[in-house]
Amino acid sequence: MPRLLLLTCFICFFSVRLPADMSQGWSANRWDGYQPWAKHELMDGVLHIYDVESKHGFGWRSHRLYEAQSGDSVQISAKVKGRGTVAFQLQYFAPDGKKWLGVDPHSSSAQLSDEWQLRSFSLPVSNLDKGATGKFMPTFLGRQGTELFIDDIKIEVIEGKYRGDFLFPMHWQVFIDINKDLQSPLLELPQSLDGKTAQSFSLDSGQISFKGLFEPAKVGNCAWLYAELEAPFACDYSIGAGADYFMKLHVNGETIIDTLDSGNADFPPHFSNYVKTVRLRQGKNIFAVKFLTGGNASPAISLGGPHELRQLSSVLNVTELFQFDDYVSPAQRSGDPQLIVGILTDGMESKYHYGYYKAGSSIEFAGKTWRLPTRGGDAFFATGLRLREMDKPGSMIFKLGEKFNLELQQIDNNPNLQVSFRENEKVLERMEFPKAALPADIILAANHNQYHVNMLSIQDSKLRAFSAAADFSELGEFTSSVALVNCGAAVSNYFTGLAKKEMKSNTVPFKLALDESFDPVKAGWNLIWQDEFNGSEVDWENTWMNSPWNPIPRNREQASVKNGMLHIRCDFSKRPEDSKDKRPYIGKTVGLYSQKRFGYGYYEARLKFTKKPGWWAAFWMFDEGRNMSVGGGYELDIFEDYSTRRGAAVIANNLHVTYGPNMRSYGYHFELPGSLDEFYVIGCKWTPFEFSTYLNGKLVKTSARHSPYNSCTYDAINHGFGTTDLYLSISGQAGNSGGWATGEYSEEYLVDYVRAYEYPRERDPSIRFSKTPPKSVFKSAEQLNFELDVRPSAKSGSPIKTVYLFDGGNLIDYKTKAPYSFSLAIDQATYKDTVWASAGRSGKPANLDSYPHFFRAAVQDEEGMVAYTEIFPVICDMQGGQPYQGAAAKVPGSLKATSFDQGGQNIASYKQERGGFPDGVEKFSRKAMHLREAGEWVNYSIEAEQSGKYQVELERREYRRDEWPMRALLLIDGVYVGDFLAEKGELKAVLPNVSLSKGKHLITLISACSYGVWPESLQFTLNTPF
Repeated sequence: MPRLLLLTCFICFFSVRLPADMSQGWSANRWDGYQPWAKHELMDGVLHIYDVESKHGFGWRSHRLYEAQSGDSVQISAKVKGRGTVAFQLQYFAPDGKKWLGVDPHSSSAQLSDEWQLRSFSLPVSNLDKGATGKFMPTFLGRQGTELFIDDIKIEVIEGKYRGDFLFPMHWQVFIDINKDLQSPLLELPQSLDGKTAQSFSLDSGQISFKGLFEPAKVGNCAWLYAELEAPFACDYSIGAGADYFMKLHVNGETIIDTLDSGNADFPPHFSNYVKTVRLRQGKNIFAVKFLTGGNASPAISLGGPHELRQLSSVLNVTELFQFDDYVSPAQRSGDPQLIVGILTDGMESKYHYGYYKAGSSIEFAGKTWRLPTRGGDAFFATGLRLREMDKPGSMIFKLGEKFNLELQQIDNNPNLQVSFRENEKVLERMEFPKAALPADIILAANHNQYHVNMLSIQDSKLRAFSAAADFSELGEFTSSVALVNCGAAVSNYFTGLAKKEMKSNTVPFKLALDESFDPVKAGWNLIWQDEFNGSEVDWENTWMNSPWNPIPRNREQASVKNGMLHIRCDFSKRPEDSKDKRPYIGKTVGLYSQKRFGYGYYEARLKFTKKPGWWAAFWMFDEGRNMSVGGGYELDIFEDYSTRRGAAVIANNLHVTYGPNMRSYGYHFELPGSLDEFYVIGCKWTPFEFSTYLNGKLVKTSARHSPYNSCTYDAINHGFGTTDLYLSISGQAGNSGGWATGEYSEEYLVDYVRAYEYPRERDPSIRFSKTPPKSVFKSAEQLNFELDVRPSAKSGSPIKTVYLFDGGNLIDYKTKAPYSFSLAIDQATYKDTVWASAGRSGKPANLDSYPHFFRAAVQDEEGMVAYTEIFPVICDMQGGQPYQGAAAKVPGSLKATSFDQGGQNIASYKQERGGFPDGVEKFSRKAMHLREAGEWVNYSIEAEQSGKYQVELERREYRRDEWPMRALLLIDGVYVGDFLAEKGELKAVLPNVSLSKGKHLITLISACSYGVWPESLQFTLNTPF
């Protein structure tokens, strides 16, 4: 547990004259940029700063320097009032206090009001480029126009557990099957070792797996791992490691952690098992790790640095639910909550169910008692919920028996929840959680000797967590509940169950560029599309449209071009009296969508972000459809700025992936380097395996719970493999995200240009299915077998690195060496630990039903180039149904699309719906057939009167838009026989030579496109009898 070190606690008295100010410990910063100087005076012991006319505002600084190192944190509190905002910031000095190192870019701010408020400010201590921090100077500042009254400043330093803040090496060179007695180099990265060349691996949740890499697998298999860390200066640095089962870790030749004799004390291995702080030297530092396997079939090593130790050492996964309540259906509940519906979070405006509990309520599963899991295991008792908000000052208290509780305290006018874990009245650990990061998933877990608290923000995807040792051995049989003291709360997903510390079962080798800076022109990417907005109006005729799925021009007057700049305006007016909308003011704005779709490339725009609530600006890519492998289902939000509405220059970035009834969402928040009043060039580099965001040509640095990166990056392995082309959009969005409008006003979103560059593919390797399953309809647990023909690029000759198998854009398996074959079954045992089964921010588990599985294989070579196959469809547990009106349709002849078989959902048809429909419910219309979403399917029973080769013609009906090409897959008796293909606007598609034997057959038609098939009929014509 960190030691709380109170360095100073004082009231600051100020004088009007500068010398007197300095004598009291604080004075105005006389930087020239603050001219003309703001005025200040002392009023009853309170400092009053006013007439702030400089465009840079004002700054004040302490004369005292306080000792702290990277990894510590500073808590500052002050009484404030006025108008505008006040922010605290730290300046750093070397340990001797003489050398100034610079200003930490992080600040902590508070909005001022007319009433006195006690505000708290939390700041991490870090190292800057000029050297290791030894002391800091606290400062406070305000912007132009601010008026500040400030009193009673208190400063507290909290000593950190871990030192340093350089990024821990993500990418490691690994030598497999090495003689364990070999004296390997410790001061350099070898080119080869024991006659072996290195393989490149990236840490995934801090782990590298050796499963399947040793031949033969036995106790004592040896591998060596190497990585470099370039340090601009010498400093202390914390390193964590754990292994299944033996390891010896060296830094610059010095042994840091050694378990070669003892083996790992804990299972599963985690980088928090063994932690040491070392002294890095300036320049290159060599990490060398010797690894030996034990008896486990899935040997692995776990490694991490200070960032990982602070953020991930107590990550929990709920593995079993005892009780669960999602507040969807009315029921008898303790505390009698009101069931309400709201949006999940800013940027995700789908509806979500909550229960609102009044102050004084107790949230619990009445009459239930629990016991801790058996001592010595890896399981924890866990309880938690999703907290949307606490409605006023008060506390939410999670109780474990009578002695232990986790308190979330909301203080009036404080932007942070005060989170503390207590044994009786003794505080064992505490932290702050920003209210702006709600909603959040909260987990409290305990076993006999330790506890963990996880608070994972749904808003910014960041995990705030702490853990420590405690004695729970006397807890015995206990109750678990959540008490609300002096406040009400809206919650969802309340549960009790079991949890384990997260350790993924395998680490997938793959390569991302992760370029620190990127210029598509210098990289040789071709400019293929642009709008410089140099005309007199928006080009709705050739370049833009209102939306791909709604052809009616709407609100186009809200977009104009002036002086080489696109202006997207939002106007707010009072809600009409007869409106059902609850918002007091309604916004009118517009979105521009490209008339063409784009694949992998670099997309950028120069623009200015917006500030006012009630709407937000966005730059994004997506397509209509519900599958990222065959149609839409992939939304890349390069930015959305609803996150600026609380005054901070913080931008949101999101990825939404869809595969039939299942959807996952991921997000980042990142800070701008300047103000919201500046223009920025924001772009995204989208390649087959990488989606990274760039600001002014630099890779955006941030982090999130879902990602192994310290940048705004998503990848195909951990997030989703999108292969469909997407529309590009610059839009204003009026909705609930970022808060409701507060009056009748207008605001504009300014865009200088939009450009698209194409990703070059001429150096790609090649891959195709050489063998696929003999049919496309299987039972659960029935084996499917795929074989691949994989070849290096004819141009580069780069060796093959890894071959991957995806289902609906989700990684299922991979191979690092030939033969590249896969064998699997579609069941919970196969899918439960894959990306396919993960929930994302919504928290909803994936639904394994009869939605088609679109399998696609991909290959990556040593250069990082990627190629992929066409899809192969599989439907699991289709039951077939009965012929419509009791009789199969005769062929040759015409079959109406609405004459599909009877039996309903998952039996004779499948209609897509988020979360799925119950079995046997017939959801398609008998008046008109759509097959609107990718993956929807219907069965038709036919009877062939003669054997032969048939031409099958799909006739389509016209619908609102013809922007999309059409693709439909045809199965006959469960065997995939071909595709119906039609370009946009074409109403017929033909399969010319389909073999049918005389007798009854089952025809399955599957939508495999973005906007639907819209079938009118199927015409069977006998071409060649046999």
